[in-house]
Amino acid sequence: MAYKHDYDKILTRLTVILSKLNDGEALSVKELAEEFNTSDKTIQRDFNERLISFPIYQVNKKWKMQEGFRVEKTKSLEDELVLDIIEKITEGVGGKFSTKAQKLQLFSH
Repeated sequence: MAYKHDYDKILTRLTVILSKLNDGEALSVKELAEEFNTSDKTIQRDFNERLISFPIYQVNKKWKMQEGFRVEKTKSLEDELVLDIIEKITEGVGGKFSTKAQKLQLFSH
């Protein structure tokens, strides 16, 4: 699949990772890096920065979702990720755009 923009790749990768975690899988940074043809550092950044708002943790070099937590299916997982990513990106921008993104994120929960 060809991607037009880097954020297309990021969104796809994060959606797949979160879906796997949601299904109870324990994920290895190294295995994910191979699967997505990216560096270990990129995958580690996904967990430490991009997916930080989800209840995930690392044990024995594997990432897992906290037991008992499930991503609700009322809105798509992709929508949730897009809103989280927009919120993170706009934090550094500030101004009206950041405020609107934060309101949208709050409104969606």
